Order: sequence, then C-alpha cells, then structure tokens
Amino acid sequence: MGNTSFDTHNGFPYRRPVSLHGKKLGLLLSTGPEAPGFQHGLRLAEAALQKGVDVYVYCIDDAVAGVGHPHLQALKARGSSVTVKWPC
Repeated sequence: MGNTSFDTHNGFPYRRPVSLHGKKLGLLLSTGPEAPGFQHGLRLAEAALQKGVDVYVYCIDDAVAGVGHPHLQALKARGSSVTVKWPC
C-alpha cells in the first residue's frame, strides 16, 4: 500500500488532509432534472469545483432533458465540462 503517514488527534490516528486541487471527478447523470439524484449530482459537482477539482458531467438517458437546467449551466460557466449523450 505504500508509505502512509498518519497524525494523531486525541490518541486516534487520522490521515492528513489532502489537497483536491487539480484532481478529476467524473459524474454520470442518468435521471431527469426533477429527480433527487440529478440535483444531488449537481451539488456534488459544485462542492468539487469549490475545492479546485476538475469536474466532468456526463448526461445520458433522462438527464439529457436537464442540459438547459440553470444550475448545470452555471457549473459549465464556472469551468465544468458537460457532455451529452443524445438518445438514438
């Protein structure tokens, strides 16, 4: 597993925080914009962007209907990559 360094807090080991800046996160959304999963995915993407993560959102199936969703468009404006797989 490699060399892992732990600190202690109140006698319990914990791993030092790792910077997420420059890491990549891909999210595959397949539910429509009215579904809780779609909204949760957008909130996760937002949180990742705030930490400096490169976010890639892929919309397939019912999520394609949410391409124009204001929150998704705001994420795109902030630098998130949005890819759409149109149904055949």
